[in-house]
Amino acid sequence: MATRTTFAATASIGLALTTSSAWANDADDWFGTQFDSINTSDGFSRHSVELGYTGRISDNTRYGVKVSGHNLKEYGVRYKATEAKVRVTSRLNDKVSLSGSLGQGKVSARDGGGPSRSLTSYRGRLDIDLTDRVSVGLEHEKDFVFRDQAVIGDDGQILSAKTTRADIEYRPTDRVKLTAETTHRRFSDGNRGREDRVGAYYAVVPKRSEKSPEVWAGVEASHGRYQYKQSEYWAPQSYRSTALVMDAKIPVSERLDFNSSLSVGRSKQGGVPGMGKDYYASVGADFHLTKGARLYADAHYAKSRRDGDNWHENAVMVGVAFDT
Repeated sequence: MATRTTFAATASIGLALTTSSAWANDADDWFGTQFDSINTSDGFSRHSVELGYTGRISDNTRYGVKVSGHNLKEYGVRYKATEAKVRVTSRLNDKVSLSGSLGQGKVSARDGGGPSRSLTSYRGRLDIDLTDRVSVGLEHEKDFVFRDQAVIGDDGQILSAKTTRADIEYRPTDRVKLTAETTHRRFSDGNRGREDRVGAYYAVVPKRSEKSPEVWAGVEASHGRYQYKQSEYWAPQSYRSTALVMDAKIPVSERLDFNSSLSVGRSKQGGVPGMGKDYYASVGADFHLTKGARLYADAHYAKSRRDGDNWHENAVMVGVAFDT
């Protein structure tokens, strides 16, 4: 039986140019409506709707409110999840910004006979521009992990995790970007995980203006490991991957922007013979309805090899966002 990971699905695009920030757990733009759907080859699915509102407290401080509902399916069992979160983001000065969120959520089996759990979630992040070319970030959060395709832990309870992440970005020139990131997770079922990732990217087509194309290419490498191998989600004791990546944003007109990402790589799981072939591709578009509103759509497909079995994921997302 193939199982899922609560880290990255495959070698991923680390440039964050084209994939909408709304895929993230704590998106920069909460003002709008979003629908997304994810399905995997091992029977996991998530169908979500999110509604958000963002306002300004001052020129440097913003707040956000978001509510969401999710229909989940894992190993033939259906679950429902609801969440409500508030967030505050503040630019303390030219070099330091701070954000924090607090929320309440609940996940339960739809038939009423399975596990159910309520959780107070939180997230804090600090970003510092050490110089004009070096920036660092540190964040810590506690939340459910169903967005990472795991609902139940090996203890039979709804799974959550505390996650600590540190990252650094170095821009030696305007066309070169170097990144490094380490992520540590402590799961509610007692398991622990860590992933380290590095990336080097080159601007094949550098951005010249707001309406000019931008294309980056590079290489990424990651190493993940878990303390215990689990049966309910993919938790390899060791996992290594390398990939060639490309990320492009191409304005088609004054109102329409096209974006695409591609990652092709190889991976090796400890204790499993052979190498796996990893593939990730996404396409998307942003259509600017008015000066402050845009309609966006994204779709991606990923495949890899896990525990000796082939695995794949497909996802689509559509939404409308308003600038504040």
